[in-house]
Amino acid sequence: GGEALSLDEAPAGFVGWRGGASGGRSLAGDSAHAWGFAEAAHREVPVAFWPTAAGGGEELAARGVDVSSLVGVQPGATDRVNLGGTFDWLFAGGRSLGVVALYGQGEADHGTGGLFNRAVPVTTDARDLFVAATAAAELAPDIGLRIRASFGQSRRERAARDGVETGLGDAVVGLVGSGAQLNGDPWLPATLERSDFTGQAALDVRGGDHRVKVGGGLQLRSHDRSALHGQTGSYIFGEAADFGARRGAFYGVDGPVADASFSVPELFAFGQDAWRVAPGLDVTTGIRYAHEALPSDDVVPNARWEELTGIDNAALPASASAVTLVAGFDWDVQERHQWLVRGAVAMQAGDVAPELLAEALIHDGRVEATAAVGDVTAPVALGPRLTILSPGFEAPLTTRAAFGVSRALGSTTVLHLDAALRRTTNLPARTDLNLAPRPAFRDQYGRPVFGNLTRAGGILHVEPGSNRRFSEFEAVSALASSAMSTWWGVTAALEKRYGHLRGVASYTYSKTEDDWTAAGAAAPLDALPPFPGEDALDDWADGTSDFDVPHRFTLAAELSLPFAEAVSVGGFWRMESGRPFTPGFGRAIDANGDGVAGNDPAFIDPDIAGMDALQEEWECLRTGAGRFAERNACRTGARSLLDAWLAVRVPGLGAVTPELRIEALGLDAEGADAYDTALFLLDPAGEVTVDAEAGLIEVPLAVNPRFGTALTPPRELSRLRISLRMVF
Repeated sequence: GGEALSLDEAPAGFVGWRGGASGGRSLAGDSAHAWGFAEAAHREVPVAFWPTAAGGGEELAARGVDVSSLVGVQPGATDRVNLGGTFDWLFAGGRSLGVVALYGQGEADHGTGGLFNRAVPVTTDARDLFVAATAAAELAPDIGLRIRASFGQSRRERAARDGVETGLGDAVVGLVGSGAQLNGDPWLPATLERSDFTGQAALDVRGGDHRVKVGGGLQLRSHDRSALHGQTGSYIFGEAADFGARRGAFYGVDGPVADASFSVPELFAFGQDAWRVAPGLDVTTGIRYAHEALPSDDVVPNARWEELTGIDNAALPASASAVTLVAGFDWDVQERHQWLVRGAVAMQAGDVAPELLAEALIHDGRVEATAAVGDVTAPVALGPRLTILSPGFEAPLTTRAAFGVSRALGSTTVLHLDAALRRTTNLPARTDLNLAPRPAFRDQYGRPVFGNLTRAGGILHVEPGSNRRFSEFEAVSALASSAMSTWWGVTAALEKRYGHLRGVASYTYSKTEDDWTAAGAAAPLDALPPFPGEDALDDWADGTSDFDVPHRFTLAAELSLPFAEAVSVGGFWRMESGRPFTPGFGRAIDANGDGVAGNDPAFIDPDIAGMDALQEEWECLRTGAGRFAERNACRTGARSLLDAWLAVRVPGLGAVTPELRIEALGLDAEGADAYDTALFLLDPAGEVTVDAEAGLIEVPLAVNPRFGTALTPPRELSRLRISLRMVF
C-alpha cells in the first residue's frame, strides 16, 4: 500500500526570549500625558516536519534530491519587534484629544498545510501599522460628541523556504505513499496587503435613566493580493519509483502573475440605548445599518462563457446591505449580589471574504489551467478557470442568543450556568458549473464518476478534460451564499475559595452542525461537493461541522502558602474532544472524477482485507459499514493540556510589587499537524477494470494501515518560562 512513514526523529524543544520596556510622563502640568513602549522577542521552535521517504531514499537521491532534508524536524525561528505609544490631552470645557500609534514587524519560519494538510516550511515577512486619533467635546451638560479617525495597514510576504532540487523547477512535489512533500505550499509565493481607513462620529446623549448614542461613519478597505493556487505547479506521485519515472499527475496554471487590487467602501450608521429600568436592572438595545460597495466593475466579463451558457461571470452584485440588531439585559436581583441574571440577542454582519473577491478577479479567464496524468512531462492546456460570485452573494450574518445565571453560595462559592445558541447564514458554498451534466460511469459502490479515471502508479486521477461540459474551459466555480452553521452549548462553572486555596472548574457541552464542507480547504476546489446531482445523497454535507468540539473541561487552582503568603503555586488542566474527520482517499484517488483528489468520502466496505482490524478500533467504521462514510463520522483522541507555576512576590517596594513567575507549560501535551484520513489506497496488486458499455468502473482498493494516525511526529509542547512582572 505504499511506503511507510517514519516517525523516528523526535522533535527538538524550543527556546525563546522576550523583553520590553515602557514609560510615560505628564506634560503641560497635568493636562497632557504621553506613554510609549518597545518590545522584542525571539523564538526557536520546530515547525516543519519532513518524513523519511522509507524505501525510496535511493531513488530520490538518484534524481538529485537531498534526502537528508526529508528526515525529521527542521528548525524554525520567529523574530518580532513592537513599538507604540499614546498621547492624551485634556482641555478646558470637557474637551480632549487622544492619539495612539502602534507598529510591528517580524519574520517567521512556520508551517502551512501543503498538499497533504501537514506542515511544510514557509517564510513570512510581516509589517503592521495602526494610527488612530479621537477628539471629544461636551456640546451641552448632557450631550457629548466624539469623533474618531484611524488608519491601519497590514502586509504579509510569504515564500517557500529550504526547497530541494527535484528536476521539476519550483513546483511542489508530493509522494502519496510516504506523505513526503518536496518544496513549499502550492499557494506560494504570495503577497497579501490590506489597508483600512475609518472615520466616524457619535453623539452621546444622557437623560434620566437613558444614555443614547447615535452616529455613523465611513470605512474604506483596500486590498492588494498576489496569491494563486498552483502557480508554480503541483506534482503528485504514488511512490519514489513513480517520481523517478515521472509517472503521476500534474496540475498547474499558465497566465499572468496573479494579482488582485480592489477597494471595498462601507457606509454605516448606528444607534444604541442603555436604559436603567430599575435598581439593579439594565437593558441595552441597538441597531446598525451598513452598506458595502463590492468591486463588481473590476471583474472582466468572459464573453465566450456567456455565449455558451448565458451566465455572466461578472454578475457580482454592486453592493451588499445589512441591518443588525442587539438587545440585552443584566439584572442584579434586589441588588444583593446573590443572583445575577443576564441575557442577550445579537445580530452581526461580517464582510465578504476578500480572498473570494480576489479569486473572482483573478479567475476571470486570464489564467489557464494545465494538467497531465501519466507522463507528467507533457501537460496539456485545458482552458481558463472561472470563479463566479452569484448575483445574490451576501456577507455572512450571525445571530446569537445567550442566557446565564450566577448564584453566590455563601461568601466563598459562586455557581455559573450559561447557555448560548449561534446561527450563521450566507456562508459560501461552491459548485462546478463546467462539470459534465451526467456521470460517465459508476464505480462498484454506485458512486458517480464524471470522467475517465487513469491510473499512474500509486494514484488514480481523472484524464484531463474528460469530465468537462465545455472543453474550452476547465473548472468554473460558482459561489453562492447558501451554506449555514448552527452551534449551541451549555456551560456549568464553579468558583470556590477555601482559606488560602482558590479553584475554578468548568464543563462545556456543545454541538456544531453545518453544510459548509472543507471550510479550511488547502485548495479552493477541495470544497466541491462529492456527490453533485445525486438526489439520494444531496444532504450528505449536512452534519457534524469541521469545527465541532463537543466536550471541554477545565480545572484551575492556586494556593497561597500559609507560611509564606508572598509565594503561591498553581495549576491549570484542560481537556477537549479531538478533531472530527471523514474517512476518504487522501490525494491518491479522485474517486468521482471531478478533478479534485481529496474531497471524496470512502464507501466503508467491510469485505476488504484488513477492515476487520480497523473496525475493532474505530466505532465510526463499525456503525457506518455498508454505506458511504458520513461527513466527519470519525474523531481523533481527546487532547489535554497541563500547566503549573510558582509565583514569588517581593513586598515592600511601594506601589509596585515585583513578581517572579516560573511556569511549566504543556507538561502532558502533544500536538500533531495532521492525521491520515485516507481509509483506502490503491491495491498495488489489483487492476482498474472498465466496462464502457455498462458504464461501470471497478477500483482495486487496499486498507491504509496508517488510517487515523498522526501524519507528522507528535510535538511535545512542554516548555519552561521564567518571567518578571511588575504588579501595580
